[in-house]
Amino acid sequence: MWKGIVAYFCVQIIIFLIILLIAKRKDKRLQDNHGTEVPNGYLFTGEVYFDPTTREKYEVYYNKMDGKRFHKKCSNEK
Repeated sequence: MWKGIVAYFCVQIIIFLIILLIAKRKDKRLQDNHGTEVPNGYLFTGEVYFDPTTREKYEVYYNKMDGKRFHKKCSNEK
C-alpha cells in the first residue's frame, strides 16, 4: 500500500515539473530583454512604472504597426 502512495506522489511531482517547464518555455515575458534604446516606430504611451522585484523604473512605448510594447529601462535619477 505504501508503494502505491509513494508512486502516486512521485507521478504528481513529475507532472508538476513538466507543467513548470512548459510554462517557462511558453512565457514570452521571460524572453523580453528590453534595454535603454527605443527601436524605431515606437511611441511613448505616458506609462511609467517601477518593477517591484528589481526596483527599477520603466517607461512604456507602443508600436502602432504590430501592436508590440517596449519597456525602456530608465536611469535611476532622483
